[in-house]
Amino acid sequence: MRKIFYLKVAKKNELIFGRIAFIFGLIAFILAILAISMPKFDVWTTLYSVIFAVFAVGWGFWLGIIAIVVNLINLLIFSSDMFITPGFAIFAVSLILAQIIGLVVLVKHNKRHSRVKIQAHS
Repeated sequence: MRKIFYLKVAKKNELIFGRIAFIFGLIAFILAILAISMPKFDVWTTLYSVIFAVFAVGWGFWLGIIAIVVNLINLLIFSSDMFITPGFAIFAVSLILAQIIGLVVLVKHNKRHSRVKIQAHS
């Protein structure tokens, strides 16, 4: 009886966490698309997008990866005219580093999360 209860609670928690991770991945993806279409808010939306993408583990993993890749493409290709302005180069490099660090953290965290198995307590 006790094992069944723990398994039900663990599956319910995993389901709730999976839905939240999917929502975080979806928010990160939407913010990445908005960063392309609204260049005025490009810097802040890319930062918010990488923050949400880092927490998109499990069901939202691929949405988080796609959001970070879209942010990198946006920063490297579409926002190249902003790199020319003085004082923005250091900020642009830090944004690119934040995207790369976010990608590494997301992949590492997802590997650790996928190894965790549901174990019944006796």
